[in-house]
Amino acid sequence: MKIIKKAYKVWVHSQIGEYPVFNERNVSPVYADSATKAKFQCDWHGEKNEDGDNARWIDIHCVRDKERDKVEYNGEEMYRYQYLQQLIKEKRNNSLLKLKDNDMFYVQDSRQYVGNSVLWHALNGNGYTTNIKNAQKYTKEQIIKKFQNGRDSDIIWSAKHIDANVSYHVDAQNLDYKYKK
Repeated sequence: MKIIKKAYKVWVHSQIGEYPVFNERNVSPVYADSATKAKFQCDWHGEKNEDGDNARWIDIHCVRDKERDKVEYNGEEMYRYQYLQQLIKEKRNNSLLKLKDNDMFYVQDSRQYVGNSVLWHALNGNGYTTNIKNAQKYTKEQIIKKFQNGRDSDIIWSAKHIDANVSYHVDAQNLDYKYKK
């Protein structure tokens, strides 16, 4: 990865307040070699400082916006945040290729749990389930095909490990209280 252009956020205090909350609307990135050069690119004439006076050099603030640096990676220009996302996908895809060929796998959706039960991808793409009997088992080929470049929240588990750690419990939702003594 090579940085092509450094990004800066430059603003006059009065534009967004003392504690700035940045978004695309109020502060666009300025590309320059240094903070001083980034300040010089800004049209701050006519802006007012927090006291209502004409803005001066000292009223202009500048911080690096590293996530929006322009970088080159594998001959392609992109933002740094896109490069970091690309690295995560490449790492994930490489780990999928290292899975054992003859093993089977379950896929957990780690975005939430039901109580303390794990949420699994259900059989035949029918949503999610906490019941391991209704969870889909995948081969290595299926995992690579379906989950390559997938979500970080989908965790691949060896079926042998999961099957060895299954515990059964009674779900209170299924109890009919007329049998209660």
